[in-house]
Amino acid sequence: MNDNPSRNWKRIGLTTLLLIFSGFSALLIISGTNQNMRFDANLWHQSNSLLDGSNLRLRMAKDIQRNHLNRGMPRTEIESLLGKGDFGFFSDDYDLVYRLGSEPGTGAKTRHGQSIDINGQDQWLTLTLDSNDRLIDWRVVKH
Repeated sequence: MNDNPSRNWKRIGLTTLLLIFSGFSALLIISGTNQNMRFDANLWHQSNSLLDGSNLRLRMAKDIQRNHLNRGMPRTEIESLLGKGDFGFFSDDYDLVYRLGSEPGTGAKTRHGQSIDINGQDQWLTLTLDSNDRLIDWRVVKH
């Protein structure tokens, strides 16, 4: 048998490097599919969420909720940050609404084999203000 200890260590080392590289590659792929991104006011305002298919606003929603909205914020500060708001299904139920985009859809095929994209539900950032126009609550609503 040709068991050279240095050759075995080389194999172990190469195998370890290969496993580390594979794990790192998998981590990059998984983080690349993470749709969340930091809030960017310029991108938010440039994104016409009613027509834009990129869902930039949807990707920023978690960061906005966690790091930019605070109970007691005045309407003027909110509108300075996010704009005047959109009109939508929830305009009568909330004080401000912002269309974020559509959640990822699914693909389907007709009985004739033609592909159809089925869009996911639209998602809206809804804000409730008190009688002094200060933020009470916010949530993402699907419709």
